[in-house]
Amino acid sequence: MVTIIIPYMDNGCTFRERNLKYILNTVVQLSLPVILAEQCVDSTNNKRYTTLNARHCKYNHSITMFHKTWLLNSALEEVKTPYVWILDGDCYFNYQQSYDAWVPDTYYQPYGVCKDLNEVQTRDIIKNKDIPSRSMDSNGTDDREVKMYGAMSFIAPVDKIYQLDMFNEKYVGYGYEDYDIYIKARNNGKIIIASHVNAVHLWHPPTHKGLLYNKEIFHQTGNTKQTVKNQIESDYSTMNET
Repeated sequence: MVTIIIPYMDNGCTFRERNLKYILNTVVQLSLPVILAEQCVDSTNNKRYTTLNARHCKYNHSITMFHKTWLLNSALEEVKTPYVWILDGDCYFNYQQSYDAWVPDTYYQPYGVCKDLNEVQTRDIIKNKDIPSRSMDSNGTDDREVKMYGAMSFIAPVDKIYQLDMFNEKYVGYGYEDYDIYIKARNNGKIIIASHVNAVHLWHPPTHKGLLYNKEIFHQTGNTKQTVKNQIESDYSTMNET
């Protein structure tokens, strides 16, 4: 019923590959089909992740920068189920809890607290194959940031994503495409249901240089990051008052 898509690009970063394997080993416990959508510059990359129970689909791209929106649109064509679940390869949360809270025929947008882990914390989690309870604490502290998960994590009917004209490929690398898809879904009357999710972002070296460009593209829609965050928090509060 639901296919998971995890976009990925092997840029030689061992941290990203380690995080990816950790995420894959966790999501397969849901017993859902998983597509690892990997962006390749050429066909010389022979790494395979089929041993992790994921369908490994490779897509050659003419540019060397990670192009997340293009990759997601390409992978959507491989989906045979009526619903798709987009997951980020560096973000860990209680997948089972989110899946259990999902209501079919909705655009499901988790909302919650995400803690950015440092390198040492991430190494500990990978080594212990677990998430320390302190990292998943919902109370929040100064080193935590409340944020939404758009293209980072959401479940939606595949046909509704096509109705939204899919992901805007003007966004390069990653960043702001999650806010964009949220606004498009909300403006087009798609049903949005949010649940509180506590997450951790696994550390990796920063590699993206297109955030300022993506910010300008997003501002052309008449929105800003703060206005969208305010809207998400309002939607979440309204849902929990009913």
